[in-house]
Amino acid sequence: MCLHFCCRCWGCCCCYGRLQEMEQQQFEVQQQDVDKEHQQLQMQYGFSDKRPGKCFRCGREGHWSVECPSNPQRSQARPQEHLPAVPAQLAALQQPDGHAQLHSVDVIPLLLACFETQPKPHSVVLLSGAVGFHSGSGQADSGWGCGYRNIQMQISHQLLRGDRAVRQALFGGCGFVPDVASLQAWLEAAWAAGFDPGGAAMFGGSVQCSRRWVGTTEAAALLRFFGCRAQLVDSWVSLAVMFVLRFFLRVWQS
Repeated sequence: MCLHFCCRCWGCCCCYGRLQEMEQQQFEVQQQDVDKEHQQLQMQYGFSDKRPGKCFRCGREGHWSVECPSNPQRSQARPQEHLPAVPAQLAALQQPDGHAQLHSVDVIPLLLACFETQPKPHSVVLLSGAVGFHSGSGQADSGWGCGYRNIQMQISHQLLRGDRAVRQALFGGCGFVPDVASLQAWLEAAWAAGFDPGGAAMFGGSVQCSRRWVGTTEAAALLRFFGCRAQLVDSWVSLAVMFVLRFFLRVWQS
């Protein structure tokens, strides 16, 4: 039986080897695309004091259109200032974000009822807890502050849960969602405490008074700094897994 099984699967083994080669080639191409896109985003948003080009409102260089004095919707946020990355001092100097509404209506039950009454085939919906909604649209952080807004959504969810221990641990027990400038200082404090040394090295340990965009690893470092459990999940799917998935989908649909 073993010899018969191996003989029948010889072609499959060859195909699997070819799949591994194709997967490696695909990974290398994707990595090159990711590196190229990352460099473009760094140049556009994260690692220069001035955005290349001119403001399309006034024609001057050195600022975004949302920050232009001639923009009627210009944000009236507080001026950028460098806060001390020391938890005790930062807890007293931080300010709340004006867009956080921690007493907002929980839309999760409404979404659940909607998805249950109108199910869609071949779809899976994961619903989490309530959040205080944040949006960077029209604000001074438009174009680079989405990572901080995602962090604020995570924080608002933790505060809305009503866990007293978590509420006291987050941001010195302030009980509110800090603004972007305060989050930048808290992130530097997390780096100084040894969280995410790789990320700290990439940013040079400093993000305050800058437009450097942050991502999932910075959010995890910040939450872990306050003692919250945070797990990073890579959603990349290999070519071999996609091959198997498509095969069984074709069998199921036939």
